[in-house]
Amino acid sequence: MKGIITIVVFLAVYAGGLLWKGSVVDEKKARHFPSIYELHKENGVPVYTEEVLRGKFEQLITVTGRFDGTTFKASVTPQDRSKVYVGQSAIIEVGDEKTRFTGTVSHVAARPSLLTGLNEVEIRFPRHKKLTGHYTVDLPFNAKTNVLVVSRDSVNLREKVPFVYVVRDNQLLKQDVKIAGSNSMYYQLASGVKEGDMIVSSDSRNLSDGLKVKIVNELRNNL
Repeated sequence: MKGIITIVVFLAVYAGGLLWKGSVVDEKKARHFPSIYELHKENGVPVYTEEVLRGKFEQLITVTGRFDGTTFKASVTPQDRSKVYVGQSAIIEVGDEKTRFTGTVSHVAARPSLLTGLNEVEIRFPRHKKLTGHYTVDLPFNAKTNVLVVSRDSVNLREKVPFVYVVRDNQLLKQDVKIAGSNSMYYQLASGVKEGDMIVSSDSRNLSDGLKVKIVNELRNNL
């Protein structure tokens, strides 16, 4: 008799456990997990931004050559010859840490070589005797000061007129801009934005005018 009672109690406990587990499963199934679209609609699409700044802007001619002692030997096209001159500053970045060295143009051939059709250029790096091999060197020219400068990543060129996305009150404002100059990293803008504007600098292919966004620059700074 006691054995039967024990079996009945065990079955009752087991059945109760099944019912409890079933209710938990049903509760989990009933929960709503928001989609990415719903999260973005509520909190805003995450974006990186940058501030439009006024500063110095330089266009660059990039030349490739090799070191012969402390002299870097390269060449430029006849079209670029007028942008290169003796005494012009030169910049080279070396290694993974992009250590920057500066030099000075010491010679520019007046006429192109009959063999290559290019004008030979020599650049002195007197304080950096350990540099050997082939490198690329940037020659800044046409320097301007107190102009609007933004990164190339922030300007969209997918349409006929270049534009940026300005962030105001966590919403996007599509703003056409006029490009006045460019180099490998930056654009100089002549109009469309003003100093202090916050503009999107991350991928903007899926963004649109009036979209709600959330600035997450702290995530980029932690990478």
